[in-house]
Amino acid sequence: GLDWIRSVLMPSSFVSLGVDNVADGRMNESITVMIQPPTLLHPKLADIASNVAQLVQEEMASLIRNEKRSQWFEDTNLELFNPEEDICVTVKISPREITTPSISSSNTDIANQGKALANITHFLAVYSCKGGVGKSTIAANLAYQLASNGGRVGLLDLDVYGPSLPLLVHPDDPTVRQSPPNDAGTNSNTIEPITHRNVKLMSLGYVSPTSGVPGSGDPSSSSAAVLRGPMAGRVASQLLKNTAWGNLDVLVLDLPPGTGDVQLEVCQSLSLSGAVAVSTPSRLAWADARKGVQMFGEMGVATL
Repeated sequence: GLDWIRSVLMPSSFVSLGVDNVADGRMNESITVMIQPPTLLHPKLADIASNVAQLVQEEMASLIRNEKRSQWFEDTNLELFNPEEDICVTVKISPREITTPSISSSNTDIANQGKALANITHFLAVYSCKGGVGKSTIAANLAYQLASNGGRVGLLDLDVYGPSLPLLVHPDDPTVRQSPPNDAGTNSNTIEPITHRNVKLMSLGYVSPTSGVPGSGDPSSSSAAVLRGPMAGRVASQLLKNTAWGNLDVLVLDLPPGTGDVQLEVCQSLSLSGAVAVSTPSRLAWADARKGVQMFGEMGVATL
């Protein structure tokens, strides 16, 4: 609520408001209210801004009409005064910067997640447990829709066996670059995500175009990635924790099919806000989807 309001800027000549700003029953300068919500994805953000503007108008009207303070506005023609038209209120909305907790903190979730993930508000997993049901398409559409709603969004393709993000999204510059040195001049050992239409992207397909993984820089490649389960989990963890995501409202995680090491790594190392299950009407797909819902439920993650 009130902690969202960061500042209220009154007209520069407020002390002599009656003479300079409302001499003709109209304010010539606008009252500016700065709101910084935790995220721009709040479903009622426009209504909140409208209510704040209306409240400021009403309070200013009450101040001007108050008999005890009427000497401030001696030159104001109150008979012609209309708060909705004569008091200008501008509400500016900007996302709040996420405070980075110390990794040495007692918060074990933050410590486990690592520095690169400390400024991410929500982690949202998209899973199917059955391949070929449209999970990656749903994950990509979800990420871009959230971004179009004003959110700061990232999309991570965690299917290290067959990353599909390079096949779905074609950034103008798909090059993955190492992050610049930190303030101390030492390398940060992280990589910069690719930004496309305000969504930060990362996939093994972008990182290693010669890995032999389908979609790794060469959509026509048909070779397969050969990784044992524990190795796949470690690769997924590196993609997740060694990418400099910055401030994000939501990081959408496109998980591979199944209930293996990658899923366990994500559930155990992150505090997931929720998960989205994708399935087709097929009886086989439904059977696998139920297994996924059960697994995420046992890990304490709700399927939305």
